[in-house]
Amino acid sequence: MRTAASDLPPTWGCALVTGFDYDVLVVGDVGVTTLVKPDELTLLADALDVPPIRDHVDHSGDGVALGAHHLGLRTKLLGYLGDDEQGAFVLRDYLDRGLAFSWLRSPQGTARRVTLVDGEGRRLSYHDGRRPWDPPMEASFVQPYVRRSRHVHLGATERNRDLLPVLLADGCTVSVGVDVKEGLQPWHAVFARQADLVFLEGGVANAGERRTLEPVMRWFVDQGGASTVVAPDRRHGCHLLERENRVLRGFPAVEPLPQRSLVEGHAAGGAFTAGFLSAWLKPREGRPDAGSCVPAGQVAGAYAGADGTFVDPLTLAVALLSAQTASPGPRPHAG
Repeated sequence: MRTAASDLPPTWGCALVTGFDYDVLVVGDVGVTTLVKPDELTLLADALDVPPIRDHVDHSGDGVALGAHHLGLRTKLLGYLGDDEQGAFVLRDYLDRGLAFSWLRSPQGTARRVTLVDGEGRRLSYHDGRRPWDPPMEASFVQPYVRRSRHVHLGATERNRDLLPVLLADGCTVSVGVDVKEGLQPWHAVFARQADLVFLEGGVANAGERRTLEPVMRWFVDQGGASTVVAPDRRHGCHLLERENRVLRGFPAVEPLPQRSLVEGHAAGGAFTAGFLSAWLKPREGRPDAGSCVPAGQVAGAYAGADGTFVDPLTLAVALLSAQTASPGPRPHAG
């Protein structure tokens, strides 16, 4: 496979810790989403008028990287990109925002999907089947950036598991985003044993999934690596489990921000991760209190919009002050 790497201008923002070029290195999916917003998901009509249909840079790696970048973290994103119109669209977006991005060329083209999101936040996505999964990312491409980064976040996919020895050899902290909507996979244990933080992506869609969420979270902790497992639950709040005390805690949802809603788009999950990491990576003595990082993730996730907006540091700080006075705080799960 031909490697075509290109660097865009470095990110803006202040260093959290000197001695590193990047606060966060993200290795994840990059692509374009065509967003359609009907009032409800229905197939009863053969034609519907909907709000303007637009394309957005809105895949899992994009959400984490752009969220972190807008919070002032020095962020680097690595991914696959096609030599096509959608790839050019992605590059223009990153250039406008000032996000540092390097990529490998995907012969199958840039990832695409069409997503329907109704007024309640229910989603239905159609992924372009012309583009199969990309091959594993070459360690020789990733390693130079790992050495320059304090923290690495990557998608816990089968094709990424061979990158873990590279990350661990350089001693950086590691977080992973895991999609368990189709159940636990054999390679999930590899990530659970090696990562410091595990984020369960995609939210919790219904009460039935909430009943099965605790055993899944405990499974990741039981693998012996991850210190913390975090499961954002959209408008229902967030669930947190730490290996140190093994108490599953629930956090209520934040109040909607002005002119924003808590209806989650694809970017919200990545923005939650970015907000959580912005608090978790702050210099401090001893291990970070994971519970204190949840509100930052919730505000960042609530602010992320399908229109490509992300929270900035000042707005985040003001929203957190407001949340401290209004929130009843975390609660242990019953049972």
